[in-house]
Amino acid sequence: MSADSRDPRDPRQAYRTQSEAVTEAAHDSFWRRSFRGRPYIDAGQGYEHYRPAFRYGWQARNRLGGRAFEDVEAELEAGWDAAAAGLSWDEARPAVRDAYTHRADTDLSTPGNPLA
Repeated sequence: MSADSRDPRDPRQAYRTQSEAVTEAAHDSFWRRSFRGRPYIDAGQGYEHYRPAFRYGWQARNRLGGRAFEDVEAELEAGWDAAAAGLSWDEARPAVRDAYTHRADTDLSTPGNPLA
């Protein structure tokens, strides 16, 4: 079995999967509540329009570790699937950056954390 394979019988994997789902839901809930206050949001668009970009940003932060956005931006742009997301990179970039950098300052275990 490869290192990234998941064995559903392994309780550590089940915990990790559950933890990832909770984190995913927390981030989605946070951005759904707060996206309207962002300066790059088109008032005519709803959350679902920007959701792929926010999700890409917070998932990238988990995947890429503590690197600065500027250091990974070219990699993120290359990996962005504009057709699937329905947003060009230029339109998605501010939301991706926002979620990526916000994720950098987030510790879900901190009491009073808005994502908790």
